Amino acid sequence: MSKCSENRVSTGDRNLDCLIQGGFPRGSLILLAGNPGVGKTVFGANFICKGVRDFGETGVYVSLAEDKETFYSNISRHFGINCEKCEKRGMCIFLDYATVKEEGISAMMESILEEIMKVGAKLLVIDSFTAMAQAFKEPFESRIILHTILGKIVRRMGCTTLLICEVPYGTNIIARGMEEFVADGVIILRASSLEERLFRDLEIRKLRGTFIKEREIPFTLRGGFKVIQPFKFEPVEKPSRCKPIPHPPGRFVTFSPDLNYFLEGGFKSGTTALLEIGDNVSFEQYRFSVILPIEWNFISNGQPLISIPSPGLDYKAIRANMIESGFTEEELNRLVRFVEFGYLGQINREPYVIGIEGKNMEEDLKTIVDEILRMRREIGKPLMLTLGANTFITHYGPSSTIKALNALSAVTRENSSLMLVLLKSGFERLGRIVRAMADTHLKIIREHGVIFLYGIKPRTPLFAVELDVSKGYPIPKLTPVV
Repeated sequence: MSKCSENRVSTGDRNLDCLIQGGFPRGSLILLAGNPGVGKTVFGANFICKGVRDFGETGVYVSLAEDKETFYSNISRHFGINCEKCEKRGMCIFLDYATVKEEGISAMMESILEEIMKVGAKLLVIDSFTAMAQAFKEPFESRIILHTILGKIVRRMGCTTLLICEVPYGTNIIARGMEEFVADGVIILRASSLEERLFRDLEIRKLRGTFIKEREIPFTLRGGFKVIQPFKFEPVEKPSRCKPIPHPPGRFVTFSPDLNYFLEGGFKSGTTALLEIGDNVSFEQYRFSVILPIEWNFISNGQPLISIPSPGLDYKAIRANMIESGFTEEELNRLVRFVEFGYLGQINREPYVIGIEGKNMEEDLKTIVDEILRMRREIGKPLMLTLGANTFITHYGPSSTIKALNALSAVTRENSSLMLVLLKSGFERLGRIVRAMADTHLKIIREHGVIFLYGIKPRTPLFAVELDVSKGYPIPKLTPVV
C-alpha cells in the first residue's frame, strides 16, 4: 500500500497527481463541475475508492442522485473494488440521500458530520451539491450549508472534500455561482468532439498552493477515470532488441499488441495504408507511435524493408537507431534499403542506399520497382515499403506523385506486400486521391500535448498513445477515449 505525503491527498489518478505536485492539498475543498454525463461521479468514486484501497485513507461518499446498490455495482464494474468489504472494515461509508427534501437537509448535515467523526474520515465526496442546493427556496440557505461544509468539515476536521456540481448545457455557470469563490480548487470536466470523435478533457481553473504543469488535460473513462499525460519518450536504460510477433496468414502485424488490436488484427497483405500526420506532430512522435513498430517487426521476422524518408530526415540517423536497438549491420545491409535523392553517381555509395537523381520520375520509379522485385525474389518474403509522399511531391510534383503511388500500389498488391504512405498536410487534392486509394487510412494528431491515433478506414474512436520502454524498446500503449 502506498502512502501520500502529509500535505497532499491523491486525486485517485497517479497521472493527475504527477501534474499537480502529488495530489490535492490535504484539507482542501475541491469543486468538480461539468455537464451531465461527463464523468463527475466516476471521478468522485475514483477519488474515494483509490484513496481507501491504495493509500489506506478513510472516506465518506454522500449521494443525492444514486442509491447504494447501484453505486456499489458500478464501482465493482469500473474499478474491481468490493465496496461492501471496505464498508465492513470501517474504511468507507456510503450515505444515500437521493430522496432528501429541504426539511431534511439539516438532519442530513448532522448525519454526515457524525459519520465523518465515527470513522475519522479524511476524504469526503458530496454528489451533488447542485441537488442539495435545489432543495432550498432561497440562495442564502445554500450559502449557509456551503460555509458549514467549508468551516466544520474541511477546515476543522481536515477532511479533503470533493464537491460535485452540475453545469447545465449551454452555460458556464456553476450551480449558483458562489461555490467557485470559496473553493480551494476548481476542476471542470468536459466532453466534446475532436476530429468528429468523442474527446474528453478537464480544465484546472485554480488549485491554491499548487504549481500546475498542465491546465487542460485529456482523460478517458476506460476502466474508471484516467488522465492522459503529454507524450514523452523516456530514455531506455538497457536497450534490447524487440521481440518479433509472427505474422498470421494474410496479415502483417506490429510488435505492439495494442496497435495490432487497433488495426483489427493487422494490415492485410497486398494492401496500401495511409498515415496522415497532423501539423504539430513531430517526426519522433509519429515514428515511435506507428512506423517503428511495423518496420522493426518486419526486419525481426527476416522480411525486407525499403524506406523513402520524408523531407529533412536523415536515413543515417534512422539506421543508427536500428543498430542501437539490437539489429546487426549485417542483417540491415541484407534486409533494409533507403532511397536517397540526388545520390546517383556518387562513388563509395553505402550498400544499403538506392541512389536516384530525383528529376525523371519514370526512371527513378523503375529503379525503385526493380529493387523491390529483386529483394522479393532473393529473400523470398513479402516486403514493406515506407514512402514519405511529401518527398515525392517535392521532386516530382503532385500529379507525378499520384502516378508513382498508383504504380507502387499495384506492385505491392502483386507481391502480397505492404506499402505505408506518410502524408503531411498541405496537398488537399492529392490527399483526397490517396485516401481513396488506401485500403487502411489512419491519422495521428496532437492535442494538449497528447498524441492521438485514430482510424478512418476502418473507423475507430480516438486512441491516446503512450510509450512503454520497460522491456528495453519503445512499445506503443493505446488507450481509447470513451
